[in-house]
Amino acid sequence: MNESKMNINKSIQQIREDIETWNEIRQTEVALNQLTSGYGLEINRQEFQNWIPLVKGHEEAEIHLYLASNSGKLIFYLVDSVTDSSGDDKHYKLGGNLFIKGFYREVNHSDVASTILIPKINLDKTEVVEAAFQWFLYSRYWVAKKLNTLEGIVRVFSIPFNDFLKVFDKNEVTSAFLFFCLESFENKEDTHQDEISVFLCSKFDPSKGRITNYSPRVYANVGVPRPPFKIVANQFGLLS
Repeated sequence: MNESKMNINKSIQQIREDIETWNEIRQTEVALNQLTSGYGLEINRQEFQNWIPLVKGHEEAEIHLYLASNSGKLIFYLVDSVTDSSGDDKHYKLGGNLFIKGFYREVNHSDVASTILIPKINLDKTEVVEAAFQWFLYSRYWVAKKLNTLEGIVRVFSIPFNDFLKVFDKNEVTSAFLFFCLESFENKEDTHQDEISVFLCSKFDPSKGRITNYSPRVYANVGVPRPPFKIVANQFGLLS
């Protein structure tokens, strides 16, 4: 979906309604159709830079990635955790600190191969590709499994802002590409096996140089899905 064609004048109430629409359908087969209707989404450098002064001084700041549905299509809203937990709707600025994103439905594979660099944390590139391919292969089985659980399918991902800082650490990076994978989680909150996750990778403008000059690096486990992980209501203002 082209973001330029989206309604950037939506009210916060309308945004909450889109998020609630996803909540209402996320335990149905419709959710599967929407979750598998695209490949990923992007945050550009300017949007990333808009968040920097807002999260300054907040070492554990995150980006909240909300799943939403409008006109039968999956869309996403991204906002920094400082704004989202403020308790004041006046702090949300659509196009300023709150961004609406569509789900990419077409991928030029030659462009992707030449313009994506994945920064290194703890996995190699093969493992990241495998995790993404597991989602491609087994998303239908995953949804069927989640339909029979109490917590159900994810509503929002929390992504550490530091991960965006590392993705955008080179001036050549024009955007961050986010895509679904299947992963297992073990952190201070809980342990969950075979869960949906969001991975990040850096995307470059191929006209500015050969990306093959950079050593491939890998990045993973950046998006914590909620549920199954706990949702604290006053931290996720767009759910209220």
